[in-house]
Amino acid sequence: MAHREPDVAHFTRSVCSNGHLRERFYLIDVGVQGGVHRRWTHLGDHLDLTGFDPIESVISELAAKDSGNAHRRYFQIGLGNEDGERLFEQTANAFGSAFLPKVASPSDIGRDAAGNIPDNWHSATIRRLDTLWADGTVPRADAIKLDCEGFEIEVIDGAKKFFAEAKPFALETETSLFQHPWWPRSHFVEIYDRLEPLGLEGFDLGFFRWPRVEVPGMYVGQANTYDVLFCGPEIRARKPQPEVPVDRLIKFIIVCELYCLTDVAIDLLRQNKVALGAKIDVDKAEALLRASVPAD
Repeated sequence: MAHREPDVAHFTRSVCSNGHLRERFYLIDVGVQGGVHRRWTHLGDHLDLTGFDPIESVISELAAKDSGNAHRRYFQIGLGNEDGERLFEQTANAFGSAFLPKVASPSDIGRDAAGNIPDNWHSATIRRLDTLWADGTVPRADAIKLDCEGFEIEVIDGAKKFFAEAKPFALETETSLFQHPWWPRSHFVEIYDRLEPLGLEGFDLGFFRWPRVEVPGMYVGQANTYDVLFCGPEIRARKPQPEVPVDRLIKFIIVCELYCLTDVAIDLLRQNKVALGAKIDVDKAEALLRASVPAD
């Protein structure tokens, strides 16, 4: 995705290797094709990952790669706002594969002369995150990543109880600002309207440009695909938060470092220096954060 990331996340690596972060960092990756983003690898063995994707080959490959690691779990399941089966299009470029949204009809799918849908459409298992939370399949989450080719809206709709009880403090999602017949107000507005009542607000933005004409040596084109990082009120706060557990405070700073929001990370560190000072050297921690240079 398009957000910045550090070459080396010095603070994150330090608190993990020195045992200052006692808890694991829980990440849910919806649309885990290609594996977890490299920014999260700075957490090392402290990362607890739950990944979802409806494509069998994607899950088989990732499960084999992380075989024996109890803190890497992969499920051949799509997330949405129902429990059952739903039409899924597996495209030639597998990264463009997606469920048919509820706002669309199967009649919208192009068919051959006999009225049959193309072979690349098939039924795939779909579950609500609320259901998987209730039955213990999914642990809590500190952060969530959504990349579902427009299906992110339904994933959020099927996770209201999860958000209320698990209280993730960061969510990154792919989205678009374009108007669309399915989302007349734009996909982003639909996402924002769902996350804002949950306490998550837009905090950082990355985007890709798609040029109409290639211009050598210039990054041109209309901004097309956006990656938005939403954060909860605790990260947005600019005051001490003595009621927040120290491990959670450290996780806030980790997220900010991993997205190169260094100023926010340092502010959180300074504002909460009394609580954090009982576990880490605050001055050294700030020096580590300042040393985390964004990757090219």
